[in-house]
Amino acid sequence: LNAITRRINLTVQFTPSIESSTNYEASIHHKNVAFLCQAVGKPAPDISWYFNGVMINISDSSKYMIVSRLLNITTTESTLTVYNVTSSDVGTYTCSASNIIGMIESHGILTVTDPASVSPLMDTSIVEANTTTIVCEGLGYPPPTIVWSRTNGVLSDRVSVSDSVSVPTGNGNVSRVSVNLTITNASREDTGVYTCSANNSVGSDNRTINITVQFQAEIILGLTDLVENETNPAMFTCRATGEPIPTISWYFNGVLANLSDFTIIAVNSTTIESFLAINNTQSSNVGRYTCHAENVIGSDESSGVLTVNEAAELLEPFEGEEYATEGENVTLKCVGEGYPPPLVEWRKLNGSTSDRASITNMSMRTNEGNVTRITVELMFTGVSREDAGVYECTVSNLLNAITRSINLTVQYDICEPEHDPVWSISWPLTATGNTAIQTCPGGGESSGLALRECDGIPAAWLDTNVDNCSTVEITKILEEVKLLVFSNSQNFSHSYQTLITELSSITVTAISNEIILPNDLANIITILEDFPQLFLRIDDPAIINEILMNVIDIIDNISNPQNEVAYNILDSKDNKQQSPGAQVLQIAVNIAQLIGNTLTSDNNESANLTIARENIRIEAKLLSEADIRNGINVDFPIESADLLVNSTVPAEAIRKYPGPVTHLHLSNPFLPTDKRFNLSTPVLAVQVAQSNSTEQVNLPENGSVVLSFTLSENHTSATAKCVFWNFESNSWSDDGVVTIRHGTSNNSVQCKATHLTSFAVLVDVQGTTSELGDGLSIVSYIGCCISIVSLLLTSVAIVYWRKTIYKGVPNFIHFNLCLSLVIGLVIFVSCIETAIGNKDGCTTVAVILHYCFLAAFSWMLCEGLHLFIFLNYVFYEGFLSKWYFYLGLGWGLPVPIVAIAAGISNQYYVTDIRCWLSEKKGTIWAFVAPMLLIILVNSAFLAATLKVLYKTKKIDLFSDDEKFRIKITKSLAISAVALMPLLGGTWIIGFLAIIEHTEVFAWLFAILNSLQGFFIFVFYVLKQEKVRTKVKQAANLRRLSETVSTLLARNFSSSSKNDSLKNDTTKSSSKDGVDSQNITQDDARMSEMKPISSPLVCTNPMVIIEVECALDAQISDKELETSVNKSKQFLVTSTIVSNHLDGKDSNQPIKAPL
Repeated sequence: LNAITRRINLTVQFTPSIESSTNYEASIHHKNVAFLCQAVGKPAPDISWYFNGVMINISDSSKYMIVSRLLNITTTESTLTVYNVTSSDVGTYTCSASNIIGMIESHGILTVTDPASVSPLMDTSIVEANTTTIVCEGLGYPPPTIVWSRTNGVLSDRVSVSDSVSVPTGNGNVSRVSVNLTITNASREDTGVYTCSANNSVGSDNRTINITVQFQAEIILGLTDLVENETNPAMFTCRATGEPIPTISWYFNGVLANLSDFTIIAVNSTTIESFLAINNTQSSNVGRYTCHAENVIGSDESSGVLTVNEAAELLEPFEGEEYATEGENVTLKCVGEGYPPPLVEWRKLNGSTSDRASITNMSMRTNEGNVTRITVELMFTGVSREDAGVYECTVSNLLNAITRSINLTVQYDICEPEHDPVWSISWPLTATGNTAIQTCPGGGESSGLALRECDGIPAAWLDTNVDNCSTVEITKILEEVKLLVFSNSQNFSHSYQTLITELSSITVTAISNEIILPNDLANIITILEDFPQLFLRIDDPAIINEILMNVIDIIDNISNPQNEVAYNILDSKDNKQQSPGAQVLQIAVNIAQLIGNTLTSDNNESANLTIARENIRIEAKLLSEADIRNGINVDFPIESADLLVNSTVPAEAIRKYPGPVTHLHLSNPFLPTDKRFNLSTPVLAVQVAQSNSTEQVNLPENGSVVLSFTLSENHTSATAKCVFWNFESNSWSDDGVVTIRHGTSNNSVQCKATHLTSFAVLVDVQGTTSELGDGLSIVSYIGCCISIVSLLLTSVAIVYWRKTIYKGVPNFIHFNLCLSLVIGLVIFVSCIETAIGNKDGCTTVAVILHYCFLAAFSWMLCEGLHLFIFLNYVFYEGFLSKWYFYLGLGWGLPVPIVAIAAGISNQYYVTDIRCWLSEKKGTIWAFVAPMLLIILVNSAFLAATLKVLYKTKKIDLFSDDEKFRIKITKSLAISAVALMPLLGGTWIIGFLAIIEHTEVFAWLFAILNSLQGFFIFVFYVLKQEKVRTKVKQAANLRRLSETVSTLLARNFSSSSKNDSLKNDTTKSSSKDGVDSQNITQDDARMSEMKPISSPLVCTNPMVIIEVECALDAQISDKELETSVNKSKQFLVTSTIVSNHLDGKDSNQPIKAPL
């Protein structure tokens, strides 16, 4: 019917097969490799690539690239490219072809060659004679060959190389090949550069290593002994080697020398050379010098001795004269020293030494290097005049020769004839050791002999001795007067009158012969001492008058200035109870009183009498009863006269002692004084009735006698002192006598006395002038006022900052020292001279001053004691470190001293010119002795303190930096100066001023000691940096407090703002690591605060802390405002707070709530 054809396509599917593929591929390192795979199958197969069984991820386009294409319906071709192959790409690459019928794989192997490389090597060191091994590792494929070599040399016998050992690395085909280089019993010659080389077919590599063989320091050029002349240069050379290169030190006589005169030069890497140069050799340089070379392996040293040839020096004798007495033994010594030991010789010029001379020789080593001292003595046994002459001593060695001569004078001398001008005696030629004898001097007949000794070599006259001389007439009168004492003869009056008249005539003659003999003076005084007793037995007025006039003439004659020698001779004898001058004064006072008693008042009128001689003047006055009732004073001189003294006896004294008042003016009293004082005025003796010559008549309190004196011209600038002669103590005294003022001219002195006796004025010939005294007083008062203000400021500062700056026991002591000084200085300035008129008040002032200044010294002792304990026993916390101990010591120590002194010698707590301890009875030592003891103790404390400070800076003091040494030295000096006011050092100058009596010490004491309080204020307040900081805070407080008040008022103006501030604070605190709970509590307190007004007052103490910190940082208002606004919880950065934290970095962030 039809044919229907249908066509069917039969597809025969079959399993894929690999037509072609790359089975093996070798590549050089870092090259690209391609694998090709062609597969046939029905349907056409898909091709996948695998590396070591893991499908390759074609996403890594930097490493792999796969390109596949369909050649026909049954054939697929794929190419795998591997880029930059390395050893890690070595392995099996698999081409996998698959379709729905099956799968087939083809494998190819990739092999990568790796150039040889050497692992890094580290330079190494080995100690000589030890063994070390260095491993060299080479990497590569094919496995490399390892070779060791040495630069610029061959491997020594001590160096061995091991066989190579190869192990796979696990990194592709790369192998690790190692070869060991071993150095056995290493030597310094093995030091060098070694190379490890690795080679394979692909490439090569090498590494070098420095092998250093260390060996101990060794001196290869040592020291040799040196001999140099004095002042010539000397040099030692020392060369040392070692690895590491050694250091060189120099030793002198076994002690490390701190020498600057040596240099060190590095010759090469293992050798060093040092030169020690002594530019100017001295004997002190003699000794053993040692060069010490040392490194970490060991040390070596070499020594050499320096010998200095020192020029000969002649020590004895000096050029001059040597005196000897004929017959005695004489030794002439010649001493020389030097090196080499000198030759010492004696020789006589122009002659030879006699048999009486012998030579002795002695040598000894000195402490100065090699110097030897040679002593040669030329000894004369029984020297003779023939031995006199010039002897030369010569000292010589290789360097020089010195000669000195000495003139030996053998004395067999005599005293040449001489006229003694004092006694008018001519003395004849007299041999030494003998005494010349002459008749006694004098115009009349003399008994006894005058002696004068010729003594010494060379011979010299001693003083003339007239102790056995006396005038026959005077001796005879003395004997007759003694007989009259016991005579009852009716002719007594005329006999005594005759003797006194004769004695007056003899004394006139003696004066005409220029001087009176000491024995005659003593006899005359004895005769006159009996006068008052014998005078009472005479009743004839004419005889009485004549005798009185003759006695006055006698006193006038023996008071002549030329007789001072006789008075001094008698004073020098120890058997006298009273000096002859005092005896004559006593006799003259008796005579004056006898003359006064001869006055009578006619018709109830006043009467007066004046007797004047050259050396004595006696005035007497008898007031009428009317004058006494009217309170008339008695003034002397009665008649106008050119006198150096005058006096006024008040009416109160005359009422108490009615009767004649006598005034004695004795021009030359010849009364002894000590070395410090000279008698500058005549003696003025004022007496009233019913008193004797030695009695001190005490006057009423309102009836003191006033005396005026005119000083001699050479004493006008000296310090004057009113005194009276105390017959009981045979000395001058100022009890009851006050120097109340100097006159308008420099030579006038006025005195005030509460009793009547014999007065005069002494001048201090060793003391300061009045102008100097006035200047010192002015300086002292100014300095004291400055000190008072300074001490008050210091005390206020200590009290005000007692909880911050001035804490602890030291400042407690400072405060009490200031307090004691302030009290003492205030009383000193206001009362020491103004209270002089009130005895009880003046004594009270002196006692208080005594206590205050001793208390000040007690507190100075506390300063020194506490400073010593603080520096030497840092952690001591015992009883001596407590404030109450120092309180008891400071205020309690002076109590017993003042109590005892005031109880025993309260009458000596006043002087003529000020209310202070007197020198009488040693009262002043109640202050001086404790003062000196405390200064001595504090000086020891100061020395110990400076020693501690020096030890802390000792290394720095030997620093090479001269500026730094100067800085440290200044620091120690400033420390000493700062401690001096606290420890009382300035009072030492005052003690020297008293001992030496020099203006320099007086001025230094007045300036430094009166400014002691100022020095304390400078060193302990002004120099305190913390105090200056606090002052700056006070200056800025007003500005900052107003700024903070404004800011706080603005930030705490409403409760809503407080809530917002609280939330912000909580967040910020969490972020910054601050406890949010604490901040919230702080803000709660802040919300209750009121705006701050100036001065700053708030309830939160943290605000005060903030303001103080701001003051320290000295920030501006704008900076503070910015800080507050920027941090709502009021956090402050370290620029404000960190200044209060010791040891903190100022840039480290520190936060604290305001």
